[in-house]
Amino acid sequence: MNPRITELLAQMAALEAELRSAVHDQESRMLFQIKGRRVEFERTVRDAHRKLKKNFYAHKVLGTHKRYNRFLDYGDAQNYEARLEEFRVALGKVKPAG
Repeated sequence: MNPRITELLAQMAALEAELRSAVHDQESRMLFQIKGRRVEFERTVRDAHRKLKKNFYAHKVLGTHKRYNRFLDYGDAQNYEARLEEFRVALGKVKPAG
């Protein structure tokens, strides 16, 4: 094999080894490991995630915003194209909140 190609392959192998080492170092600092195609987190991280997930709830919204009644029906694309300029003008007349 060409000496230049052999040298480049050796450099690539050295860089791959260095990359593996750097990833391993980061895994130990980040509390996770890459196993095949999966990322496995340490128990403390998983427990914290479960706790956060259980304590996060969405708030119910009462009513709708004031422009909702001017929306077109879902799937009414043909009418939307016909009324697009009318929508733009009407939205321009609405005063911003504040």
